[in-house]
Amino acid sequence: MQIQAADYVLAGIVVVLALLGLIRGFSGAFAFLVASAATAALSVYGWPPTLHISQIVWVRASAMVVADIVLFGLVRIIVKKIVNGLLAQPVDAIAGCIVGLVCGAMVVLASSYFPFVRERSAVAREVAVHVW
Repeated sequence: MQIQAADYVLAGIVVVLALLGLIRGFSGAFAFLVASAATAALSVYGWPPTLHISQIVWVRASAMVVADIVLFGLVRIIVKKIVNGLLAQPVDAIAGCIVGLVCGAMVVLASSYFPFVRERSAVAREVAVHVW
């Protein structure tokens, strides 16, 4: 397996997400993960119901972006308030780093689904062989 430029990009994304998890702690990283999943679900399943808003695509897309931002903020605040304070500081930071690594692994897994990434990344090809 020969490492390509896209593999360095994927590794950088994993490292950045792990560091952000370490800095944010478990509550911040977990809140980010839950809020991202909620906004992704809203983006996928909320597009057809917005048809009553407008037939113009950019108006519908703008409504979805605003709804995603609002949902992301609300879910992140709620989850962070619920989870915050449950763990001691060092454990919170380490658990946040682990959640960040899980987010990075999910990015690598998701990127291996797309053929244009598999053409440019040996890691994505290897993951795609075992998963898809």
